[in-house]
Amino acid sequence: MTLIAGIVSRRNRPIPSSASDNLRQSISRHLGDQVAVFKDEFSYFVKVDIEAFGEPGFLVEPNGTLSLLTGEPLLVRDDEASWHGRQQDLKLIHEDYVRGGSGQLHQAVGTFSMVNYQPAARALSLIADKVGVRPLYYWADEDYFVFASALRILEGLPLVSKEMDVVAVSEIVTLGAPLRGRTPYSTISALKSAEIIQVIHGEISSRYYWRWDEIQTPTTSEQEDLRRVYSRFLNSVTRRIRDDQSTVAYLSGGLDSRCVTAALVDRRVRVLTFNFARPGTQDYFFGNSFAQQIGTIHQSIPKDAGDYLPDYSLMLARALGTNHSRENATRPR
Repeated sequence: MTLIAGIVSRRNRPIPSSASDNLRQSISRHLGDQVAVFKDEFSYFVKVDIEAFGEPGFLVEPNGTLSLLTGEPLLVRDDEASWHGRQQDLKLIHEDYVRGGSGQLHQAVGTFSMVNYQPAARALSLIADKVGVRPLYYWADEDYFVFASALRILEGLPLVSKEMDVVAVSEIVTLGAPLRGRTPYSTISALKSAEIIQVIHGEISSRYYWRWDEIQTPTTSEQEDLRRVYSRFLNSVTRRIRDDQSTVAYLSGGLDSRCVTAALVDRRVRVLTFNFARPGTQDYFFGNSFAQQIGTIHQSIPKDAGDYLPDYSLMLARALGTNHSRENATRPR
């Protein structure tokens, strides 16, 4: 995954070297990671990219204007099934945003988060995607504004004060996640869906470039709606798989993973699938039986007993490493 973080001064005070050093050390947990640094007297930004997309995800102008990106925006153009690299998408969003527009953000249908910094205007913007999948967390005091795409980065900074938010912790315990941009800390917030947090000359404000509750209710028939949803689903898979001839898919046995895997096979992509359900469960039966019927290269690796909600992403990463399965994907990262 891509990690980004930064500090900007709100009161024309230089960034303390201790704070910038701590930020650079905290962003990555792996010694071999290459940390890209962008800085001036009143700002300090760092970025680590595992190159999953094969493109850097940052843009710097000669005047120091900067944009950093996690994920991929997947801007919609004339053909909903067409795609371009995320660097080109970033360039279009960057140029539009610097001019004061948000039209390109409206066209983004991918999962991403983005940071834009314009030193001449002393303006920092944090931007979330329309569903807030790629998080950005932020903290501020009177002198500095700090952000990061992983909460653990802010947790590791001495500059950032940490006080427990009882409401957020209660929501995590009961619902599995905090609501309304809360985090376990009352001093740290998360961007909400389609939110833009701006820091201009030290003043912090919030606005939204997209509102789900403003979408018009369609007047078309149910069958037409179903056809449109089906078409957009297939286009979404096409735009993400691109020209890849092989890939890896998580096949839990649930409806979502079966639909995605079926769409990949329909496009004649060679698919290696994994199922982590315990023997005897519905997910075990559905996932493994479906893989056999549809003809994927399948592996069933049951999760450990008592592990109610494991980290499936980590399990899949480990399975890919231990089974030497990366050769089965066109873009293994």
